[in-house]
Amino acid sequence: IGGYVIGYMTSLMQPALLSWLTLEPAYILRGQVWRLLSWVLVPPSGSLLTIVIMMLLYYQLGTALERTWGAFRYNVYIFSGILFFIALLCLGITLVIRCRGIYHLLAEPLHIISESGLTREVVLRNYDHLIKYCSPFYKGELIFPDFPSSDSALSHFAETKVLFSCFFLAVPLCSLAGIFILAFKSWKKRKKITIPAAEFSRSLRLTAWLCLFVPFGFLLFFLVDFHKIFYGMHHILFDNNNWIFDAATDPIITILPERYFLCCGVEIIIFLLLAAVLLRHLRKYLRNFPVPL
Repeated sequence: IGGYVIGYMTSLMQPALLSWLTLEPAYILRGQVWRLLSWVLVPPSGSLLTIVIMMLLYYQLGTALERTWGAFRYNVYIFSGILFFIALLCLGITLVIRCRGIYHLLAEPLHIISESGLTREVVLRNYDHLIKYCSPFYKGELIFPDFPSSDSALSHFAETKVLFSCFFLAVPLCSLAGIFILAFKSWKKRKKITIPAAEFSRSLRLTAWLCLFVPFGFLLFFLVDFHKIFYGMHHILFDNNNWIFDAATDPIITILPERYFLCCGVEIIIFLLLAAVLLRHLRKYLRNFPVPL
């Protein structure tokens, strides 16, 4: 709540400064790492009445949980649950993007092959090479087997590779950070590095709720106007226009239609919903067993 008050006052006195606090992946990848923390100061958009109502809601919910658990346990619950959710989200993105079989199955039903005017072998060969290049373990330049590429396209794919590498690394880093927070809480209380099942289960409960509600929010946006969301995400993730391709100079774009990325988005949503179901069942088995480190 205090962070939102600071952010709202900043928006009134120095509106331009607020743009330096938002969570912008493209700028974070270029060294503006303070955005990983400063985004919590950005107040929700809308009228003053909407902001006040949201703050009162957060205050009522937060204080109720703090009275029940205590301030430290409340923060542990929030931060560890969010970190586990970020790890699952990045895992879902990584699995969907890296799984070439999904593209192989959808290439014909989505009419990618017929509309590109290329053979199935050419389409799949070049797509597979692009996915292989975007792996964090791939060393070397991007040279398509059958397609020419402009410098701007190669620059965009290099940025995409960095972005996918960040998603890949976020899975173990966020998972370990969440476990560390729970272990530190246990050590502070018991001077012993174990994670009681009840604490782990409580964090997973928040993660499960996030895996349930966040996908429905994204699905709603997808159904309203995916084209606008698709372009908006590119503007957020990249601070240039290299992602706008010309099929004459970069024919790779003919085999990467927007509708395929819509399918990828739906698959990530399905992954998170399945994760929510699995986490709900996992919590039942953690209630009576400690989880030692």
